Amino acid sequence: MQTLPKDKITEITKVIYNYSRLRTASGEETEDLSQEILLELIKAVPNLRDHSAFYSFMWSVAGNVYKQWCRKRASRKECELPEDLPFPDDPFAFDEDSDVSLLRRELSLLAKKYRQAVVLYYLENRSCAQISDALSISESMVKYLLFKSRKLLKEGMHMERKLGTLSYNPKTLIPMYSGTGPNHFWDFLQSKVRQNIVCACYNDALTVEQISLEIGVALPYIEEDIDALTDKQILVKKGNLYSINVILITKECADEIDRASEPFYEEIAVKIASFLDKRLDDYRNIGFAGAHFSENTLRWQLATLVFRAAAFYNFSGKPAERPVTAWGDRAFLWCVEQNDSEGKCIFRYSGMDGKNGNSLYFFDYVPLPKGDHHDFFGNDRKINLYCDIARGQTDHF
Repeated sequence: MQTLPKDKITEITKVIYNYSRLRTASGEETEDLSQEILLELIKAVPNLRDHSAFYSFMWSVAGNVYKQWCRKRASRKECELPEDLPFPDDPFAFDEDSDVSLLRRELSLLAKKYRQAVVLYYLENRSCAQISDALSISESMVKYLLFKSRKLLKEGMHMERKLGTLSYNPKTLIPMYSGTGPNHFWDFLQSKVRQNIVCACYNDALTVEQISLEIGVALPYIEEDIDALTDKQILVKKGNLYSINVILITKECADEIDRASEPFYEEIAVKIASFLDKRLDDYRNIGFAGAHFSENTLRWQLATLVFRAAAFYNFSGKPAERPVTAWGDRAFLWCVEQNDSEGKCIFRYSGMDGKNGNSLYFFDYVPLPKGDHHDFFGNDRKINLYCDIARGQTDHF
């Protein structure tokens, strides 16, 4: 029977609580709703067959429980903003063209400092003095934030806003890394939300509100990701606009590169083959482990060294100077949009060093973003073990 691990329960408890808080008028109702959702979710988990679909399963359970909770509620409290702006008690009870629906939309686009003040004042019924203590700001600042929030909400409700194409057709990016040290960039950019924030800022510099609309995710759920991307210099902020700070090779760009370079493929291949064939015997005579391999295998081994030289040396013959990343390593960072077209493969080259001068070089050409080198990267034990096997030094195993 499948159960939720403790760390997963802790993670989703926060998410469910925030979900409930945006749909209830008091702290007590928030706790009641979130507990009901969590209870039903834990009871329903054993019926989940595909763990990769957990989050869509979770939101489905949350939506069903919330609808039932609304029906069972004996009385309803209306929470209204001044200036005749109604605040939704039940977000499922209104048409999309209603003022309440528009208000809900605009609340999801408010910047954090304004949204916090609105939620504390109108949803949790806290006084300005209490909000001042909670946010560590003056009471006059609280009043200003509430005043500014009402102004922004009214203006926004009269604006036409449309979700961007990424909201229904998200992209998948492959983080590419060429440099020293652990590949933090790969792990950092595995989030689908972060990948599409990067895509949203590809052509134009956008505000956080525009990013939210472009990817179809409410601002409260992406603010931390935007801050993290900015902190790691994947995004840059100028004023209130964000743009990407890494190269992004889209499918269209990759196709154009292929079309432009295709006429030169044969010429380049002939030159590389000629270069390798002239040095094949010298290479074999070095006497390394694997020198007895076939000529074709040795050609590919030599080819990896040629490609390495092309990748790491500039036209002057000097090693290319890599910039310092936000993690403190020296590396080139870029992203490639995943291409699902049949026959499209990803070229991966990677070199890594172990103890005693051991080095492994991988040349992956596979239709998957994760090649063999990924399992060896940063793992000295595997590198040294592999090199010992290549030398025939297995007595210590």
